[in-house]
Amino acid sequence: MACAESARLALLEDGELAPPEAAALERHVATCADCRLEREATRALRAALRRSAERHRAPAALRARIGAALEAEPAPFAATRRPPPATAPRGRFWAGAGSGALAATLAALAVALVVGRGATPAVEHDVVAAHLRALLPGRAIDVESSDRHTVKPWFAGHADVSPPVVDFAAEGFVLAGGRIDYVGGERASVVVYRHGAHLIDVFVWRDPAARQPTRARSENGFRLLSWRAGDLAFCAISDTAEAELVALKDLLRQSLPGDARE
Repeated sequence: MACAESARLALLEDGELAPPEAAALERHVATCADCRLEREATRALRAALRRSAERHRAPAALRARIGAALEAEPAPFAATRRPPPATAPRGRFWAGAGSGALAATLAALAVALVVGRGATPAVEHDVVAAHLRALLPGRAIDVESSDRHTVKPWFAGHADVSPPVVDFAAEGFVLAGGRIDYVGGERASVVVYRHGAHLIDVFVWRDPAARQPTRARSENGFRLLSWRAGDLAFCAISDTAEAELVALKDLLRQSLPGDARE
């Protein structure tokens, strides 16, 4: 189970913690292997975004609307904000402001601008981040086995969803094991396959509201393929070719009972 302090690592990386809190968390990270790995994965993801993501500057009209909306904040919330320097008029939003509220708004805007057109759903961002974490040494697999009779019962005792677990070694997809991860606030089962030199994670979670779209896309050098089967959502991710993910998807669908297929 992830360390509770890992939830504050993003605040530490963004410089949003007070100096005493930041120092205390730095000391904790120095002694916590989980938090060190989480921090490395966060930094790796940010570096990948900086290298490959398309960037757009917000149009002046959009910036003006955001500034006006922030200036219209309700008084009880606005009263908690740090007053701006005397030399900077309150209406000059883009000239600076260091409060947590403004920093959060800027962060959200930055994500939208980095992703650009066709923004990625938060669930797919979670899948990419989880896959990056899994690529760190010792993080890929909780139960390591090519025997479905070992992996399937392990999921039954640890997961909210019992995913299809089949070894497709004859077709080039070797069952490597499984683990538990989190996407969109839901606990997901992750079935891990090896395809040549490539590692493929297949995330499976319950999605009765059908929020996860069925589609294929690429992000940060990884290919993602999402589909549904009944009330379950699937998302396969790897740096292999899209055709290989489609082939694995077809094999997994065929392994399901007829009434559970998409």
